[in-house]
Amino acid sequence: MARTIPEKTTNISRRTVLAGAGAAGLTPLLEPSIALAAAPSLVVYLHLDMKQRALQEMLSSALDGIEVTAVARYGDLQRQIASGASALLALGPVLASLGARPTVTGLAGGRDTEPYALLGGMRVSTGQVQRVGAVDLLGRKGTSTFVHEVLQTNVEVERVTKLEDMLRLLQFEMADAILLPQRIVPLMRKKSELTLESSRAPNEVSLPALAVLTPAGNTIADRLKKIPTSVKSELGVESWR
Repeated sequence: MARTIPEKTTNISRRTVLAGAGAAGLTPLLEPSIALAAAPSLVVYLHLDMKQRALQEMLSSALDGIEVTAVARYGDLQRQIASGASALLALGPVLASLGARPTVTGLAGGRDTEPYALLGGMRVSTGQVQRVGAVDLLGRKGTSTFVHEVLQTNVEVERVTKLEDMLRLLQFEMADAILLPQRIVPLMRKKSELTLESSRAPNEVSLPALAVLTPAGNTIADRLKKIPTSVKSELGVESWR
């Protein structure tokens, strides 16, 4: 894991965090040559309460005949996209960082965003915390910008690669609180031996969405809409639009 002390930013006021690419200075990776890829291959970049191999196997079973690759690191994602993937399933800020537009958008409760929360060993709020743990979603600078936008304030960001490592940041007092989807808060409380309090973050974050990167990706978009309800639930969505 790595520590980063972000530069001071201002004018963070969006209610929904849909992108981090522009503010983070990230360069889109989608080049015209990638459109030549023909095989239906799906790259999945989601950090859930399961290992990436289990996520890959779950979606491979639900999308029989589609080549599915699940990755946990932003650098690995960039390499997969550059190699010619047909489609990408990820959060909205990730799609934006790569210059990709969502073709199929996840919904929960009729909304395409979900609330995030701070979870810590004391009653936490955006004004009380100085160090916040977060999954390394967009690399050092991009993840810091993402956290700042969700919280509408500047904090020091401690990054981890996996969701399961978040509680260790609290256990070893490496962060005052961790930032995660509000729906995951009960699960993290159950896993932790600490007494944890939560506070809702000011901004919401886009739910998982699919970006079609090549013509072959249209097949994946159609198939994704038909996956079982149990699989959608694991992804944090109820339906697709």
